[in-house]
Amino acid sequence: MVLAKGAKDGGQRVIRLATRESTRRSQLSAEDVVEKLCSRGLRQLSQSETNDLWLIGDGCDLRKPYAREMPALKVRDLDGKLVRGYRTLNVLGVSPQRRGILYHRLFSSKEQDFSSESAEVQKALETVGRAVQPLLGRRTVTWILDRGFDDIAVWRTIWEQQGHLLCRISHDERRVKFMDAQGRWRSGDISQARRALQGLALAESEMMVCVGRGRRRPNCSPLSLKSRPVRFA
Repeated sequence: MVLAKGAKDGGQRVIRLATRESTRRSQLSAEDVVEKLCSRGLRQLSQSETNDLWLIGDGCDLRKPYAREMPALKVRDLDGKLVRGYRTLNVLGVSPQRRGILYHRLFSSKEQDFSSESAEVQKALETVGRAVQPLLGRRTVTWILDRGFDDIAVWRTIWEQQGHLLCRISHDERRVKFMDAQGRWRSGDISQARRALQGLALAESEMMVCVGRGRRRPNCSPLSLKSRPVRFA
C-alpha cells in the first residue's frame, strides 16, 4: 500500500486501516501483494544479461510465541519446543546482477484445505517452474535447497522442468553412483561417496564484528572466517 505524497497523519490512517476502524477500506490483500512482488521479481530477473538463474528455496517457521489468537498453530523454536506460529515457503530468484522474490506462501496444517507439506512444496515448485519457463531457452536454472528438500519427489519435479539442483543431504542411506579416485563409476551410499570426493577449492571470507553498546558508533574490527573446503563429487 502506498500513501499519497503529502498525506496528513499517514501513520494514523494505516493504524485505522489495520484495526478496521476506517470506513474506507482498501481491497488490497496479502495474495495481491505477493503476486505483485513475484511479477516484479520475474521482470527484474528477465532483464539480466547472464546465462545463469539460481532459485533459492527455503522452508522456515514464522514464530509468534506471544500471539493470543492462534493457540492451535504450532511450530518449533530453536530449542525444539513447540510455540505458536506458521510454516512458510519462499523462493528467491538470483542472478549476478539482479534478484527478486518469486514465491511466498504462509500455511498451517490447521487450514481447511491443507493436504500435506509435501503437496505445498510441489505447488511451490510447479508455480515457480511455470513462471521461469520462458527463460529456459537462454538461461540455466539451478535450484539451491536445504536438507528439508532432500526428497526424490522434489528432485524429480526439478529435473522434469529441465532444471539443475544443489541440495544438502539429510538421508545418508541414499544410494548413489559416484566416481572413485581411479575415475571409475561405483554404486554405494552417501558415506562411501563422501570418502571419494575431491577437494576443489577453499573459500575465505571476512566480516566486520561490532563491539560495544551506546549512542556512539561502536568499534568495528575485521574477523577472518575460513570455511571448510568446497567439495564436489
